[in-house]
Amino acid sequence: APPIDAREKLGTALRQALTQTPLSKISVSALTRAAGVTRQAFYYHFNSLSDLNAWVFREEITARLTTSSGEWLDAIEATMMWMHEHRDETASAMKTIEANDLWAFLASHIQELIESRLDGSATATARDVVAQHFALASTAHMAQWMLSGLEVNPSLAIARMRRVFLPHRPAQHAPVTTNHKLQPDHGSKHGSTIPTHQQLSTHPNSRITADFVTSWLRSVQGVKSQFVRSIHV
Repeated sequence: APPIDAREKLGTALRQALTQTPLSKISVSALTRAAGVTRQAFYYHFNSLSDLNAWVFREEITARLTTSSGEWLDAIEATMMWMHEHRDETASAMKTIEANDLWAFLASHIQELIESRLDGSATATARDVVAQHFALASTAHMAQWMLSGLEVNPSLAIARMRRVFLPHRPAQHAPVTTNHKLQPDHGSKHGSTIPTHQQLSTHPNSRITADFVTSWLRSVQGVKSQFVRSIHV
């Protein structure tokens, strides 16, 4: 097996420390001792503890967006749930990583995720356009939730994204209720909220077929044509 570098050791030590200690209470000295690396090695790779946390954040998000074998929105939900359960670390990473870099990082991974789920019979152009569209839209939904404080359980946001992005859900699934009143999440130390069972009763098939890609692309081209004609009138 290849040797584990200092970054991996420090990342593992930070993950373990965070199970018992808030990020603000962890010191570089304690972390390097736990990781079995020197302070010199720490500062060779990272400028600060926040910098290490941001690196771990990217690793965790990348793993959830690139290793999922289910529906693409399931992978996004798993990613948002990790952020929700690790709010302190996520909030710190959002302060450390430049906003444009953070949104571009999320969008690029989500685009790759969606492209991997697209029907292979669609043209490369159609696949790229549709994947980019849904990736940017998904990132915008995630950004809105992240910037709101990460407190609300993201399952409701995902349910709304399913309704917006996947209106072609199978008829046998019951529609999501319009009653958005949330119930207390008694299992969370942060006192967060969870959607009712009715609000999460929709689980549409997230596979984007070639027919869907083609019809969506035609609608986009139609809107674009109307817009172009309107500005030349």
